[in-house]
Amino acid sequence: MSLASIVKMTEIKRTNQVLLERLLDISKGKNVSVGRHNELSPSIVSAPRSLNYLNKRKEADRIDRENQKIIDRIIKQGPSYQSKKLEHEY
Repeated sequence: MSLASIVKMTEIKRTNQVLLERLLDISKGKNVSVGRHNELSPSIVSAPRSLNYLNKRKEADRIDRENQKIIDRIIKQGPSYQSKKLEHEY
């Protein structure tokens, strides 16, 4: 690898890390505003929240909890067939 490609890969990793941190902040409900000081997307400005933001957020949280419960039940259920028995019958 050349020095230029290593530098480029490092810059891409740094940019990806910044984007990941922003996505995590957004998913946690933090107010993330992007202004002119941002080198990644200088034209984006945070929009005002809707009047029923709290209701939407509560509904999204409820759906997330329900989805997590479904995932937990699926994981705890285990397989519904026995692979050794199927191999033996084959």
